[in-house]
Amino acid sequence: MHLTSLANTAQDNPHNKTKFELVNELLSHVSEDTILYRVPESNNKLLELQKEKWDPVIRWFESEFKTSLPIARGTIFVPDIPESSLVHVRNYLSSQSFTGIHG
Repeated sequence: MHLTSLANTAQDNPHNKTKFELVNELLSHVSEDTILYRVPESNNKLLELQKEKWDPVIRWFESEFKTSLPIARGTIFVPDIPESSLVHVRNYLSSQSFTGIHG
């Protein structure tokens, strides 16, 4: 019941955010995406799994948005996403409908 309530609240957009605000909010979290973080080299099995599963997604994203994504080792370093990359993603997201952005 609590998850249904949470989903309905999110769907109702209680803060009346605009598409522009939603796009900016999404972009502010790009550098926090788990796919940009890799375990230290000492954990070879997990590192190989990350490369196998995540590298194709990263390569697709880089190709689609004509950019390069930095990969962080460990969890302390936060990847610095180039502003030019964010512009490409912002343009793409802004071209979508409000419903497409909001869900």
